[in-house]
Order: sequence, then C-alpha cells, then structure tokens
Amino acid sequence: MKTKRNIRQLLPLMMAAFVGLTAWSQETGEDKLGSWWMVFANHRVSNDLSIHSEIQYRTFEFGSNFNQLLLRTGLTYHVSESSSVTLGYGNIPTDASFEDFEGEKNSKENRIYQEFATQQQVGALQLSHRYRLEQRFLENPQGGNDTQHRARYLLRLTYPLNEDWFLTAYDELFINLQEPIFGQNRLYGA
Repeated sequence: MKTKRNIRQLLPLMMAAFVGLTAWSQETGEDKLGSWWMVFANHRVSNDLSIHSEIQYRTFEFGSNFNQLLLRTGLTYHVSESSSVTLGYGNIPTDASFEDFEGEKNSKENRIYQEFATQQQVGALQLSHRYRLEQRFLENPQGGNDTQHRARYLLRLTYPLNEDWFLTAYDELFINLQEPIFGQNRLYGA
C-alpha cells in the first residue's frame, strides 16, 4: 500500500516535470509542443531467438498534428545472456511538411538495419551498448528516390532505486556514412 501512496504523490510531480521538459526541449522544425508515443516488445520464440517489434507515433501540437509513424521489427539471435545481434526492417512514413521534405504528400522510408547489443553490470549500475547500421531507402514525395547509410551508437545507464523504480539516461549518436557526416545526437533521461 505504501508504494501506491508514493505513486499518487509522485504522479503530479512527474507530469509537471514532463510538461516542463517538453516545453524546454530542442526545436526540430515545428514550434509546437510535440509528443512521441512508443511501444516496444520482445517475443522470445526459443532460447536463442526472439522477435523485436516496436511502434513509435510522433506528433506535433500534442497529438493533433501527425509527424511520423515508425514501425520496426527484427529477428534477434541471443549470443549470450548479455549480448545479441539483430537483423531488422522498418517502415517510416513522415509528414512531408516537416522541414526536411517540403511537400504535400507524406514521404516514405524503408529501412534495413543490423545491430549488436551488449550489457554489463558495474555494481548496481547497468550499462547497455547498442551499435546499429542502417540502410535507408527514401522516397521523396516530389519524385525521386535516395539511398542513405548511417551508423548509430547508444549508451544507456540504468540505476535501480528499488524493485519498482529506476533512473535511466542515454545518449545516442547518429553518424551518416555520406555528407553531412553528423546526423543527430539524442540525449534522454527519465
């Protein structure tokens, strides 16, 4: 019962922090408040294999203005308890009025990716590393196709506060394998 009471006390604080951090976040082409809704799942099919699936729905104006839908799946081979390799596919329609595309129709992207993920424990702190290569097949709404390649590296730190709560932070660096070399750097904390 004490946990439920703590959650009720923390909920208003967490919501205020979320709204404050969202309002303070970096602008990326729209000056409206936005949101990313995400669901991730891993389905174990044997001791060595699992299927990864995810849906990310990204909007501006806090849900009323579509920006991007990311659907991704992959087959994961578990090399050990702490390491895995994945071969996957993603389908990503993006609003063409977003700054990168400038058009009326949505752009489409099909993506193939390969990744290696590993974890390690340092005391109570869990470190996760993910190395990913992506081949991106882009269809521009104005016509024409483009193929781009990029590498991504993610470092995540997770620290348990108790059995139910934890702190986590990550930094993910995106490096294009064509010009411009620097793609993005995403910093996250929760």
